[in-house]
Amino acid sequence: MTQIQSTALYFILNLIFSLFGINNAVKRKKLLTWLKKEKANIVLMQETHLTDKEHEKLKRDWVGQIYYSSYSSSKRGVAILINKNTPFPLDTCMKDNQGRYVLLTGYLYGEHIFIGCVYAPNVYQKEFYSDLILGGDFNCTMNPEVDQFPSTKTSQPKMRETTKQLCADLQLLDAWKITNPTVKDYTFFSNPHSSYSRIDYFFSTRGVLDRIEECKIGTHLLSDHAEVSMVVSPCCPQFTSRSWRPNPSLLCQSSFVKFLKEQIKDFLANNDNNETNACILWDTLKAYLRGAIISYSTARKREAMKVQLEPEAQLKLFESQMKVCPSVGLKKELEATHSSLNQLLSQKAEASILYAKHRLFEMGDKPGRLLARLVAGRQQIKPISTLTKVNDSVNERQLKQSVLRNKATLNITA
Repeated sequence: MTQIQSTALYFILNLIFSLFGINNAVKRKKLLTWLKKEKANIVLMQETHLTDKEHEKLKRDWVGQIYYSSYSSSKRGVAILINKNTPFPLDTCMKDNQGRYVLLTGYLYGEHIFIGCVYAPNVYQKEFYSDLILGGDFNCTMNPEVDQFPSTKTSQPKMRETTKQLCADLQLLDAWKITNPTVKDYTFFSNPHSSYSRIDYFFSTRGVLDRIEECKIGTHLLSDHAEVSMVVSPCCPQFTSRSWRPNPSLLCQSSFVKFLKEQIKDFLANNDNNETNACILWDTLKAYLRGAIISYSTARKREAMKVQLEPEAQLKLFESQMKVCPSVGLKKELEATHSSLNQLLSQKAEASILYAKHRLFEMGDKPGRLLARLVAGRQQIKPISTLTKVNDSVNERQLKQSVLRNKATLNITA
């Protein structure tokens, strides 16, 4: 869903992401890196073209949970990825064996929710719609005159009417259209027909719709489908505190060491008057340096990402112009920008994979820091998202004693 300041207040759900296959390791790495940059909490993907074994390879880095439905390595496939820092105790998981849908129910920030990821057939199939509950990529436009350019009334009428009836029966609403009533945008570009259409939807109930902060359509960066993202505020926000530690690799940079010395010198010049208690001065210095280091790291990350962010902004501009006034020249510029940006992301992914292989080859099966980090990364985070009162005799003191007795098996995040 979209940009989030704190996972305690909002969560990002990239709802529609048709990929047309991610069998290639470089493409998978590009996708996971891009989603990490977008700070996504829950990702719904269609057309993964992965087997069960290949789907499990997506569970790495920031991905804590993955639920999927596979068909073959060349067709269909859907998956739901959940960030490891997002508390989502699963209740039930339902999926088919045709790679068409996966449905989840669980608790998100104490609220019982339903999430469905669907890849509908390209042609109308009555048996598919008779058994289905919720969708994502429906392969049809709800309003051809508005959701398709150039507009046509002959595209998939049966699928459109069935989808509308489904929404009416379940009282579901088109989240993007209601959030952006005056905006005209599309999620899919057909290169052979040079046409745009909005066939990727997120349908939600009125209760969820009232808490949507933002809903937008992205760019066609990694696929011929653009991602649909949405920011939703939980009904019961849970404020969390996270421990911070400086990046030790920064100490290897002479510019950072110089910056740190200047900050310490400036702090002492303004605060050390020979009367301030040394303990207070030391604690204040640590808080000051923390802010300075975070500011320095953010500036360096922004500078390093500038090479990628500028082409992304240019790609978004060209796409918006193409949707309004398409031309051959503009299409060539769009393709050139897309190709250069895709090449840049591929180079980064290939370098990351090569570095990982080199690091694993050097360490081999030796126990050390690398093995410890890999094991720590695989440990599931199990925060306590809700507390259930069993009976009236349970009081606060007994609850604390119970938690202390089980602290060896619980990982509680404050």
